[in-house]
Amino acid sequence: MKVVWAVLWAAVVMMEVKEVKDKNEGQEKNLRQMFNFSTTYEPTSVRPVDCADHLMAGAKTSGVYEIYPFTCSCNKPVTVWCDMETDGGGWTVFLSRQDTSPWPQVDFNRTWQEYKEGFGSPYDEYYLGNEMLHVMTKSRAYTLRLNTQQVSGGISFATYETIRVGDEDSRYQMTLSGTQHGISSMTNCFRYLTGRYFTTLDYNSDSGNCVAKKGGGWWWYSNCNYFNPTAAGFNQSMELLCYTLKVQVTRLQMMLRPQICDSAFKTIHLMDMDCGCQVAH
Repeated sequence: MKVVWAVLWAAVVMMEVKEVKDKNEGQEKNLRQMFNFSTTYEPTSVRPVDCADHLMAGAKTSGVYEIYPFTCSCNKPVTVWCDMETDGGGWTVFLSRQDTSPWPQVDFNRTWQEYKEGFGSPYDEYYLGNEMLHVMTKSRAYTLRLNTQQVSGGISFATYETIRVGDEDSRYQMTLSGTQHGISSMTNCFRYLTGRYFTTLDYNSDSGNCVAKKGGGWWWYSNCNYFNPTAAGFNQSMELLCYTLKVQVTRLQMMLRPQICDSAFKTIHLMDMDCGCQVAH
């Protein structure tokens, strides 16, 4: 009798696993159709470091791509959303918030380790990870961009010329420098980011205990009110704080692009550091 129950239980578990797998595959398929995802181009034999490398290799459509940042982990590509249209394209999205209904929203109340490694899916909501941000911004000079879409239908953006994220020992300290461009109310989002240390629910680096008040890991300022892109409570939209501005947004993306793309030359040298990786043929 015990053997019969064990067999039946194993069958039920296998059915549940298959249902979850089918649901995930169906979700990814629907998202591809909804947003017309396509990465059908012939990539270069050199490993792309970021989305700008894909762009220069011929990719023209926004979608999910594999990149190989300067980690010397030659066999571990990272999947990211690449914006290939905005301001010439080549943007690597590291934070994405949007409505994912009818599926559950991604939980951004995560631990230090989860924010270090990254989480979510580039097909909808995700965070690339602090360690990857450190590795990328240490190896190339990147520009930071924020894109938002409001409930009203308006679209706003802001850029900061240079972004650099420190290593874990520095608590992933954020440094912004250079000039700013974009909608003035949006550039205020970056106003108190520089010099901040990353904070999560299990590792507090600010004096205001902001994660407990706002939710989500971030480079919080002590009063917890100046910028909250990872805050909890996304329900078809979220209230975004940008210094004194409060605006309801239906989509938010933060992204990186090499500064050289902002120059008149619009060119990139592919894989100026490759860690000795050899591409399999």
